[in-house]
Amino acid sequence: MFPDERGGVWTANGFEKWRQRRFNALLQSAGVAAGRPYDLRHSFASLLLHEGRDVIYVARQLGHGADLTLRTYGHVIEELEDSPQLPAEEAIEQARRTHVNPPGTHRSMVESAEERGFRALELRPDLDSNQGPTP
Repeated sequence: MFPDERGGVWTANGFEKWRQRRFNALLQSAGVAAGRPYDLRHSFASLLLHEGRDVIYVARQLGHGADLTLRTYGHVIEELEDSPQLPAEEAIEQARRTHVNPPGTHRSMVESAEERGFRALELRPDLDSNQGPTP
């Protein structure tokens, strides 16, 4: 979690305004048609697992228990089982070299991730942190 733009706790309205003003502008400048803050969280967790970090470490980084991490990211662990461990920076650079988004084209974050071999997360309402804080 991170503080709002003034260093305080996010309100639902503040989060939505930030998402519309800042996050969507960043997506557009990156040439990504659609995405949610939750997608970045999932990418972060997936990259940690790709590095070979253990489930307890990833769970601590995400702020929840290992059981929830296994339920949510178990498919990533299975997909990476026979893959070599790769530092996150190297995985990102490798993806940039092989999957450049030509100027003027747009893809969703999920499409971009799927092209890199990551399966889209099947979202469940009880796990979706994209909604921001509960009012």
